[in-house]
Amino acid sequence: MQRALSVIRDNLTQAQDGVPTPEDQAKQSKLLTRELDSMVVAAERAQDIPVDAVQDLKLLAHQCKQMLTASLLIRKDASLIKLPE
Repeated sequence: MQRALSVIRDNLTQAQDGVPTPEDQAKQSKLLTRELDSMVVAAERAQDIPVDAVQDLKLLAHQCKQMLTASLLIRKDASLIKLPE
């Protein structure tokens, strides 16, 4: 989860600077999404994690994926738009 939030922050920082998305961004996003999904599956299989905590983790993972997608779109759009300084 920390890695996903770091990527989101980096995307927004790069968007602010007008840096375009890297060509392998789709692949990176897919890998990160799989990591988040794997984290949720591992929590579901763990015997010592309460059901409520697993549900919260599912929601957080979903929200991270949404923020990741949004940050990529913002970065892509910001790299195409030249704002006056």
